[in-house]
Amino acid sequence: MNIQNNNSANLSALTTAGAVVHPDRNSATPGSRGLTLSSSTTYFIPLDVGDEDLLHVHMRWNAALAAAITVETCDFGGVYRAVDGTEKTDVSDFDNTAGNWMQDNPSGANASAVGTGNSVTALTFTAGGTNAGGGSFHYPNMGARRVRLRVVVTTGGVLRVACNGKRQAVA
Repeated sequence: MNIQNNNSANLSALTTAGAVVHPDRNSATPGSRGLTLSSSTTYFIPLDVGDEDLLHVHMRWNAALAAAITVETCDFGGVYRAVDGTEKTDVSDFDNTAGNWMQDNPSGANASAVGTGNSVTALTFTAGGTNAGGGSFHYPNMGARRVRLRVVVTTGGVLRVACNGKRQAVA
């Protein structure tokens, strides 16, 4: 299921029950554009990576948001065609089964975070809940079939996520 509608500049999210949460894409205030996330809730943001070799993800959050944001990958398909020809769900974008989605947290990740109280260690971002900020990461030679962000919210706020991918030039 592609919930992003080719809008990679302001991505949608899913709850653990699979409900789609769309960002505010109409606000005249740039800081208000994004997902309004509720306290004590986990969200998943699928990144539509397609066949891209290089991926860059950019996040921005307001001062209220306190959350842990991790990167997860999955090589299992979202759907499969059963013997009877019907499409069945294999591993959904909001699947929580151990082993289906794997946290990707390499120590040598090219990642950064800005804003007092915000941080990143490898590919684990912390929105501190005291100051607006953001984070980004480059994912070179990305071979995973699917990538998502897991956002575990302690205190609600606004999060905007954008991603862009490119194919490597072949010499």
